[in-house]
Amino acid sequence: MPLSESQRRELAQLFLVAQVYLETASPEGEDCAMPLGATKDAFAPGTRLSPDDWSLAVRAAHLASAAIRLGSIDDVLRRANTGRELYGECRTYFGRAGPK
Repeated sequence: MPLSESQRRELAQLFLVAQVYLETASPEGEDCAMPLGATKDAFAPGTRLSPDDWSLAVRAAHLASAAIRLGSIDDVLRRANTGRELYGECRTYFGRAGPK
């Protein structure tokens, strides 16, 4: 089933926001690699974040926000009955089962 104008606009917005989050998380020339979950201990009750932990936590938050937007693209495609699912891994990782 083809996407409606509204659905195409929604997809474009989701892609744009995801791109901004990804660029903010890792600006050009500042790429870094960290294992998933590397910042979780920094958020234990009573923990004060060091500047390095804060930087990693903010990057992780931006990446999580991008993943949520990419997972939302699947919701739009599913509602449009396209038979396509592009970012199910993001939804699975972040614990959201999505519509059944």
